[in-house]
Amino acid sequence: MKSKESITDVAKKQLIKPGDSIVFLSTGIRAKIKPVPASLLDKVASHIPDPKPPKQDIKGREEVNPFDPEYLRLKNDALTERGRATTEAMVMFGIELVDPIPPNEEWLPPLRFLEKRGRLELKEWNIDDDVERELLYKLFVAVANVDIMLVSQASGVSPEEVEQAMRGFLSSETQSADSTTTGVTEE
Repeated sequence: MKSKESITDVAKKQLIKPGDSIVFLSTGIRAKIKPVPASLLDKVASHIPDPKPPKQDIKGREEVNPFDPEYLRLKNDALTERGRATTEAMVMFGIELVDPIPPNEEWLPPLRFLEKRGRLELKEWNIDDDVERELLYKLFVAVANVDIMLVSQASGVSPEEVEQAMRGFLSSETQSADSTTTGVTEE
C-alpha cells in the first residue's frame, strides 16, 4: 500500500529554488532569481556614511543639534543613497536575464526622451560598458519593484528592508517634501 505524502513533503516539491527556474518578471522579461549575499548588501550600504550632526552653543556649552534642518536633509540623502546602492546590488546580482539585452534602439529612446524632458539623467551611465548597460537596462526597463521583492525573499531580506531600499528611487521632489516633514517647527 502506498503511503500518503505529508503536506510538508508536497510543499517542498513545489518550492522553486532560487536560480533553478526561469520566471517572467512583472515586465514580461524572462530571468532567473538568485539570492544576494547579505554581506554584499551590508558592505554596499556601509560605504555611504551618515553625516555628522552639527554642534551649537547652548549657554556656553557646545552640544549636538540633531534637529538642524540641513543635517536632517543630509541624513535623508544618505538614507536615500544607501537604498539606491542596495537596490542596485540586489538587481545586479539577484536577477540574471535569460535572454540577451535587446539592441539599444529598442529600449533606450524612451529613456532618452525622459532625459530630454528633464525627468531622468543618463549622463552618468556609460552604455558602451557592458556592466553599466546591463544595470541601466535592468533598473529602468526590465525590473519593477515587485521583482525586487522576489530577490529579497530569495536573499532572506525582510520586506521592511526592501521598502527602505526602494525609497532610493523616489523622485527628488518627493524626497524634498519628505525631508521637510520632520515634525520640528521653526520659531
